[in-house]
Amino acid sequence: MAADPVAAAREAATALTATADRFLLHFDVDVIDFYDLPAANWPEYNKGLTLADATAALAVLVGHPGGAGLTVTEFNPDRGEPDGSTARTLAAALATALSGRPY
Repeated sequence: MAADPVAAAREAATALTATADRFLLHFDVDVIDFYDLPAANWPEYNKGLTLADATAALAVLVGHPGGAGLTVTEFNPDRGEPDGSTARTLAAALATALSGRPY
């Protein structure tokens, strides 16, 4: 996934729609590296995707005709910045992915 998140997302969508007409996407925010978005209950450093890569992959999947819905989990606002900037950063990334615009 990290090497080419867009290609990996396209491959996943193709595999999913080969066996089903629709799919539901479950997005765990803690897949994003904690250094890039400090929002996970169980932080992983230098192991997750960048926010940009996660957003790009998410955009492919939510924009696919087979996409039927999206759940977003594992965001812990207590881990982020006290001014709410971590939540705003995540909200902006999700809005970008959902809008179909490139990140």
